[in-house]
Amino acid sequence: MNSLLDENTQGPILTSREVRERYIEVERAMKELKEEYRSFIHTMAHDIRGCFNAVLGYAQLLKEVHNPEYANTIVESVHRMTRLLDRSVRLVDMGVPVGWLSEVDLNKVIPTVAGSVLPAEVEFLHDRLPIVLGDPDKLAQAFQNLLVNAIEHGRANRVEVRKRSAEGGIAVIFRNDGQPIPDELRSLLFIQRASSKLGGGMGLGIVRKIIESHGWSIKLDPVEMPTFRVFIPQSSLVKISYIRHDNSSQ
Repeated sequence: MNSLLDENTQGPILTSREVRERYIEVERAMKELKEEYRSFIHTMAHDIRGCFNAVLGYAQLLKEVHNPEYANTIVESVHRMTRLLDRSVRLVDMGVPVGWLSEVDLNKVIPTVAGSVLPAEVEFLHDRLPIVLGDPDKLAQAFQNLLVNAIEHGRANRVEVRKRSAEGGIAVIFRNDGQPIPDELRSLLFIQRASSKLGGGMGLGIVRKIIESHGWSIKLDPVEMPTFRVFIPQSSLVKISYIRHDNSSQ
């Protein structure tokens, strides 16, 4: 059916059918937007809860042993939480999950995050890691979720971050000696609205969104030991230190 033209308008008048279709389209878009904001709120709640757990844990240690180093960790955790809140609110208004890019030394960022979220009794090992182009606060958020996942869901006693050569870039591998991930849950790990009881849930959904927003990728390796492989393309590498070659883990 052709749309009718009104002599006082410059364009066509929508038919009743077209009006209904536009209404349905707008309603669908509004529902999607509402779900995005709902997801954002749950994401922020998840990460803030993790930061508060770290603050409370180190505050208790400080109370017991009066170690100034724990006080410094508490201060840094609060600062990181504040930056995350401020940045995320601005970014959600802009509609993008990643902000400005700068040089990020993973050899500093990852151990710092590990020191703030991993219990003292958990052994942490890492290779010499590269400097990359990325959003420092969002990358710290992603790495924090990977590490917290190993403790909360895997009950790991040892966490490792390794570096491997890869075609077109490098791979940074997060693995731990925690409980193996059941086969039936592997395909659900990166679903952002999945329950945390599934062995990852929202935290890993956040990780995937941040990693992919950088133009990188992340996957769970098909091995018994929980192993997450983050591929960083050559275009994101600023400086590569020595890369350990291990064909058995490729």
